[in-house]
Amino acid sequence: MVLLLSLVWFLQAFGSIGITLFLPLILKSMASEQSDVVISLLSAVPFIFACLFMYLNGRHSDLTGERAWHMGLPLILAGLSLAVAIYAGNLLVAYLLLVLTVGFNFALTPVFWAVTTEKLAGVAAAASIAFINTIANFVGLGLPPLLGKIKDLTNSYHSGLLIVAVALALGGIIGIIVSRSGQKPSAFHTLKEDKL
Repeated sequence: MVLLLSLVWFLQAFGSIGITLFLPLILKSMASEQSDVVISLLSAVPFIFACLFMYLNGRHSDLTGERAWHMGLPLILAGLSLAVAIYAGNLLVAYLLLVLTVGFNFALTPVFWAVTTEKLAGVAAAASIAFINTIANFVGLGLPPLLGKIKDLTNSYHSGLLIVAVALALGGIIGIIVSRSGQKPSAFHTLKEDKL
């Protein structure tokens, strides 16, 4: 269970790290005539929507008690939005799709940690949560150089962002599967771990 949760968070990190670090450069490549100040302001807007999406998705998941679709669907939608944004011919449409990509990518966060803490219990939960974050942080080591190298080779962000889009969609599918699995910590399992 911990490995699957780690995989979901790892794939989600493709979006959070790949888009977050490269968004200003992506926007500058789309609208090179804009000043750095305008690009900076345009880069901030998606994260305002991300806050709203996180709140709405987490709140709706808590109200309905449904976790699987609230965990997986945002990542699938983020991947689809990014894939369409890559090939959108219109600058405004591409930008709006990037805003949605960031919003959907971060919308998963509250539900992911709710599912994680529901699936894990006891002393092992703390170590498992640390492990999940550690695995995801490896994306930060490998993805930026990879995206930069792909950009240098192709003179475009399209191929690198397509990798990110596929990772997000795959993470969403795995997230739905993980959320639906019936494994919940039993009292015996929790007590046994606490004694270790």
